[in-house]
Amino acid sequence: MSNDDSTDAAAFQGGRDLEAIRASLRRLVTDSPFGVVVSAESSGVLLANRQASELLGETEMCSERPLFPLSERTGDLMVFDRGETRARLEVRSIPIDWEGEPAWYSILQDVSQLRGSQERINELEGQLGDMRSRLERMTRIDALTELLNWRGFQDALTRELGWSRREGADLVVILLSLDDFQQINDALGHAAGDVVLVETARKIESSLRETDYCARIGGDEFLILLPRTRLAEAMRVAEKLRLAIAECPISLSNGRVQVTGSLGVVPVCQENPVIERLLVEAHELVLVSKAAGKNRVSILADPARPAPRAQGLERVLAALRRGDSFKVVSHPIVRLSDEQPVGVELLSRLNSDDFEMPDDFFRVSREANILTLVDHQCLRSCVQASQGLPPETRRHLNVFPSTMLDVSPSRLLDSFPHERSSGSYCVEISEQQIIGDPSYLAESVNALQSEGIRIAIDDVGFGRSCLESLVLLEPDIIKIDKKCVIGFSRDESRIRSLERLLRLASSLGTEVVAEGIEEREELELLKSMGVNYGQGFLWGRPSADRLVS
Repeated sequence: MSNDDSTDAAAFQGGRDLEAIRASLRRLVTDSPFGVVVSAESSGVLLANRQASELLGETEMCSERPLFPLSERTGDLMVFDRGETRARLEVRSIPIDWEGEPAWYSILQDVSQLRGSQERINELEGQLGDMRSRLERMTRIDALTELLNWRGFQDALTRELGWSRREGADLVVILLSLDDFQQINDALGHAAGDVVLVETARKIESSLRETDYCARIGGDEFLILLPRTRLAEAMRVAEKLRLAIAECPISLSNGRVQVTGSLGVVPVCQENPVIERLLVEAHELVLVSKAAGKNRVSILADPARPAPRAQGLERVLAALRRGDSFKVVSHPIVRLSDEQPVGVELLSRLNSDDFEMPDDFFRVSREANILTLVDHQCLRSCVQASQGLPPETRRHLNVFPSTMLDVSPSRLLDSFPHERSSGSYCVEISEQQIIGDPSYLAESVNALQSEGIRIAIDDVGFGRSCLESLVLLEPDIIKIDKKCVIGFSRDESRIRSLERLLRLASSLGTEVVAEGIEEREELELLKSMGVNYGQGFLWGRPSADRLVS
């Protein structure tokens, strides 16, 4: 082959390569999902795809002037009129050679919708932030009075303790309990009682400094924290609170009611500020005020105010002040088919020889209006004692309905370990202690169940109707009262009654545990009736030995 032939062949091949490149460029233009324009200084628009025509309009496409200034553009935001609307376009350009002429390959993207979407995203993020703030606030604020709740008070106490230690300043707590509040609820209804609580909260707030804290921690109890306050000054604040509540009756829709409060003032121990112990001391002083005639202020170690309390209450309070208030025993829950233990019921005993049993110290606590405090401490003691049990062991704990009403769901949940498997804990509520419409327990029951804590209705029997509690509260477990089981195998009427109860439990989809099993005859009959779990002295009495893993 001659040199001329070689040159012609090379030129031919080069031409083919150039055409291939140009064809590829055209495909890039036409196939791009974005608007693409090739424009030159001298010729205007050289090539454009359909998307670019829609974005820029036909007028721009026919322009003989350069569409974009010939300068390096990497993401400029350009605005083009398009009829009645304006398209907000992002333009990215790169220089290319187009058929020997310098040109620009420009990619266009309509960012109007993108910007609108981003604005909507920003708006939603703002709303989400507001909602998160509101939820965070709700976990620390009492819904009725808009004061702090228990968790909010604990946060404030922790924060102020840090400041107090650094500054060497005093810190004082005041507990205020309304006098005879239950009589207001009984006589005028809970709606009137709520009005009294809200008005009391407003009176307390108006009597405090901006730096003070106030929380509603129980049905009719308010806890006030006074930072950087000496004890003498705290006494004056407590007296101011007492007068503010007592001086002006509260107006209700059906009249006016006179309200008073009994108060206890306690300095916070910075070395060991155990909140439970602080509350015990404050409750004790409130009881002093109530025993002295109500509408009074008492201070810790005030010799001028005697404590005319019963001996039983003295023992209970003394035990509560100690760190080892309660000891815990357990009673096994067994699977009847093979009599193997599957769980334990944890029971509290007071560390006092005279008032060890629950019937004794709960009776004293109820009379002294500290039942919720004592019951909640029992719950925490039982949870603590259960930590050494094998993970698969079911743990049953008893709680009074009044405690579930007075203690917020979040505070109840704080009593349980954060790391726990679903179903490992079960809260038992005695059906015999539910008074009236059980729907007042629904909020707490639902909150516990949603966090994997099971609910059992305990002491279900035949002496009173239990259908309403079972239907409204939807428990996971029904525990049949021992009085219905002991000796029932020799009584046909009791057998029929139990059969009806078991049919009801089956229709509700609840598990059944029979209590009070003492004889093998009872065991065999319960198994034949389809009862799967039971408790009773047949397998031993409550003991602390089973709490050792």
